[in-house]
Amino acid sequence: MRIALVTGTVGIGKSATGYAVAERAASQGRSAAFLDVDELSRLWPASVGDPFNNDLILRNLASLVGNYAAAGAKLLVLAWVVQSTDGLLAWKKRSGHPSLRSGSARRHRPLKHG
Repeated sequence: MRIALVTGTVGIGKSATGYAVAERAASQGRSAAFLDVDELSRLWPASVGDPFNNDLILRNLASLVGNYAAAGAKLLVLAWVVQSTDGLLAWKKRSGHPSLRSGSARRHRPLKHG
């Protein structure tokens, strides 16, 4: 299974972009799934020393990646605000998944007409 990571700042369109990528892959006959990684951290209060619940995110991702692969997904698209490359490397190490394709969602200025 391939994993595509859509990352960028808050509110830039990661979820919409990621969903569209997964939907397009599915429309082309490829088994695809989409996850908004923010939803994997919803626990209040956050752990002491881990205000973003990164450890919980990593544990949840490790489980879900395996579940999607077992269900036959060929592509998993993740929308995620990655706080640092250390977080991404920690996930790759913990998940055992050797590769990620990453792209950044960017706001584009409207085209000028005329």
